[in-house]
Amino acid sequence: MKKMNGHQKINATVESRIWMMTLSVMLFANTMAIADNRYPQNPCYLNQHLYIGNAGLKKFNPSTQTYDWSVLEQHSTFEPVCTEQYVFIGSRDGLYAIDSNKGKVLWSVGKGTTLYSPVVEGDFIYAAGLDGQIQKRHAKSGKLVWQRELKGWLYPPVVINDRVIVGGQGRELYAFNTENGQLIWQRHVEQELVYRPVAVKPNIIVISTYGPKVMAINVETNKILWSRKEGSAPYTVVADDETIFYGDQDGILHAVNLSDGKEIWHKQLRGIIRSIPTIDPVNRNAVWVGTERGQLVALNKNNGNIIWQKQLKQSIVHSPMPLTNKIYVKVDSRSLLFESFSLPKVATDNAQYLP
Repeated sequence: MKKMNGHQKINATVESRIWMMTLSVMLFANTMAIADNRYPQNPCYLNQHLYIGNAGLKKFNPSTQTYDWSVLEQHSTFEPVCTEQYVFIGSRDGLYAIDSNKGKVLWSVGKGTTLYSPVVEGDFIYAAGLDGQIQKRHAKSGKLVWQRELKGWLYPPVVINDRVIVGGQGRELYAFNTENGQLIWQRHVEQELVYRPVAVKPNIIVISTYGPKVMAINVETNKILWSRKEGSAPYTVVADDETIFYGDQDGILHAVNLSDGKEIWHKQLRGIIRSIPTIDPVNRNAVWVGTERGQLVALNKNNGNIIWQKQLKQSIVHSPMPLTNKIYVKVDSRSLLFESFSLPKVATDNAQYLP
């Protein structure tokens, strides 16, 4: 084997570091494009099963089209968060950790308090709710690590690098150190947030406000990178490479350049868009979204053309979940709906419902 000289060693080291940085960014982008299980979503997907919140928590097996179990049926719950061992779910009566296999409640906190479903980061969870507190807990035991009381109720936070960022009713955005809960920075955002912030790059988040504005913020410097105003309140974004997608109260789906905030395209749909769009993990050129008037659509993410659609009778407020040749949607009036699809063919078959 040939030995490298000093310059060759330095070059090899530099190239290795560049490659690792590039790989890290690529992995982050891929994680953001496909549903991120660290954050609440309804349904959430884990090990070939779907977990559905609303009236308790249900575990559904798509291969058999049956439910494995159901817990907390008397509770009004939010979007679940799936991890290998646990499913976490917030409710109007506290926060629960549930065994993902058996459906057994392992621990709960905050009884009598409305707590949103948490964000999971490693061995810890970060949760917030109507009590105005942001808290860090051990995922395994629910033991409190730290908590901070803020102004007004709070939506679920976002964790990025060593910071947990949270906002809500109080028209303020806060960044805390994940380790000790120390406040790093605070920013006034004029209007309250529309649901939770989203990490779109290793050091950038995007927030939506009732301004109605969408803003990209560098979490290291607390600097606004760009801000754009829409005609109505924009909802939570999803990021795919250098593009973000989000709907608004006027029923418009927007595709915006992440680097400068300039619009690439927009598409008028039927009904308010509250569901967070989903990038299809298989058909990567497709973005899925639903509306409150029941329009379920897949669009070409590059130009906004509709490539598949179905009109449902139920309101859609959660993110569609494409799995192989079926699209699953949590709708208001039922636990779960699924529809067979083949892109770009427009489906004409009737949707099938699960009770």
